[in-house]
This record gives sequence, structure tokens and C-alpha cells, in this order.
Amino acid sequence: MRTTNVGESFVDPFSVHLWAISLESWADDPGALYEALSPVEQERADAFVFDRHRRQYVISHVFLRRVLARYSGTPERELAFRTGGHGKPRLAGRAESAGLEFNLSHCGELALVGLGRRPLGVDVETVREGADAVGVAGYFHPAERRVLEALPPARRADAFFRGWTRKEAVVKAIGRGLSIPLSAFEVELEGDDPGVALPRSAEFPAEPEWHVVHLEPVPGVVGALAVPFRPACVGAWLLDGSVLG
Repeated sequence: MRTTNVGESFVDPFSVHLWAISLESWADDPGALYEALSPVEQERADAFVFDRHRRQYVISHVFLRRVLARYSGTPERELAFRTGGHGKPRLAGRAESAGLEFNLSHCGELALVGLGRRPLGVDVETVREGADAVGVAGYFHPAERRVLEALPPARRADAFFRGWTRKEAVVKAIGRGLSIPLSAFEVELEGDDPGVALPRSAEFPAEPEWHVVHLEPVPGVVGALAVPFRPACVGAWLLDGSVLG
């Protein structure tokens, strides 16, 4: 990923912009950032038991607001959101006219925001060696489980987390939450080339065709972008917290 500190705008509806940040690099006081969140976001932040998780939630959601403010031209404190029937957030109020689609994912100290003009989903996960990839993959389609079982043990964790993030990104892009089980479609578990999510049951929508792009924002972390088209351009930026301050 390259670093930038300039504003961006969309012209091509088949392009996607990705912004990633290390939450540890954010210099602002999380207590002060808390005040920039909506009452609903503050309530969710308050629900975390551990301070570390609360801090990660607060910073990642302020990060999302600052990115959206840059693209929509709306001050971050004036951004309003509404949710669909399954909880996927969308811009509302003054910023809605910007026509932005967005999605946020974070794992540990990394947050990733995807933006575009059409529905999209992003997901990131830390590759944890020694994870019970075959066992947890019980949520996957049987064909994917067979692929994992056939892999040498040293390759299973990476393949599992690639598959997991690709499937999560697709489900988030569709915006129907857990009404679509991860076993209802199939994705490639290895390789870096863009792929397509293949419907395997009636619970997965036959249209549109969901394209999946492999992401590696930082070493040791894999992720995925899902969009209903083959992206003409995926622009990616990695930055520290001072850039959007």
C-alpha cells in the first residue's frame, strides 16, 4: 500500500478506495475521540469489557468518520448514519447525497475502510498459526472443507483465513447478515488473483456476481474486498493517525 495525505474523489463507479491504519499510531486521546461518536456508537463502545477493545472500537469508528468526511465534504461530527434491515450502516442526512458506499473492518490494531459507488464489503484477520482451521471451517461449504483437509498442515491456517475473510467480505457486501450462511457459497482458499463467489444453495443470491480481491495490508494480516463487478482500479493507502487529523 502507498501512503497519501491528499483528498480523493470518485469518478469511475468501478473503482474502489481502501484506507488502512494502525490504531496504535493514532495520537489523539481516545477519551476525547469518544465525544465525536454518535450516542449509538458510544453505547456500543461502553459495552466492551476490556479497555483495549473499547479503545480499538472508538479509534476505528472515528477513523471511518474522518475518511467519510473527506470524501463527502461533511464535517465528521455532522455525519449521520442509518441502518438497513440487517444492520449494515449507510450515510444519511446531509452526506447521503455524496452517494458513497462504505464498509469498515478491524482486527487487533489494524482498521480498514473500503469506499466506492456500489455495494462493497471488506474484512481483515490476523493469520494465527496453529488455529484449528479444519475444525472452525465447519461453517464452510463441504468442498472448501475438503480443500483444507487436503492441504499440508503448514498451509492450512493461511488458506483458512483467506477463505474466512473472502466469505465475510461477500456477506458484508450483500448486507443481509447471518441470513446467508457461509456454507451457501464457495470461494477460492488459495491464490492472490481476483475470484468470484460461487452460489451453492438457494440462500445465496444468484445475482449479481460477487468478485473477491485478496488483500494483505500489512505482514501477517490477510483480508478481502468483495464488489458486484470486476474492479477497474483498487487504490490503497496506509497512513498514520496524524494524516486525517
